[in-house]
Amino acid sequence: MLFPEGSREESLSLITRTSSGEYWESVEIPILCKDGGIRTALWNSANIYVTDGATLIATIAQGQDITERKRQTTELIRSSKEKELLLKEIHHRVKNNLQIIVSLLRLSRKYSGDERVEEIFRESQDRIMAMAAVHSMLYKSKSLFDINFGD
Repeated sequence: MLFPEGSREESLSLITRTSSGEYWESVEIPILCKDGGIRTALWNSANIYVTDGATLIATIAQGQDITERKRQTTELIRSSKEKELLLKEIHHRVKNNLQIIVSLLRLSRKYSGDERVEEIFRESQDRIMAMAAVHSMLYKSKSLFDINFGD
């Protein structure tokens, strides 16, 4: 048999429906290989009719092995999700670290007693908060090419 046991009924149903005049295009069908492996084929079909347009003469089907393409697509999706999760974790850590730095500067400012030193700490806090704002904009943006740094 050309079709694996698990999908045989569905695949044969497609063939039967095509023979009855139904048109289908780009249907993924599992195919059983001689070595027992299963590959995925992208199938297209067409019916050939007599000039009366009602009498079916033949059905033509063509398939293309897309197993490797599907595997690569699945791997890309998995890899993309993995990278997205990693990026979220990095964002969270950077955000926390910037907040810790601001808090440490605030504490240091309270204990300095010198107005000039306090001003230096305040300016440093403002710079860190500006960095945090830019970091947040980068994280929230859909594309790194469309960020309005003027804001």
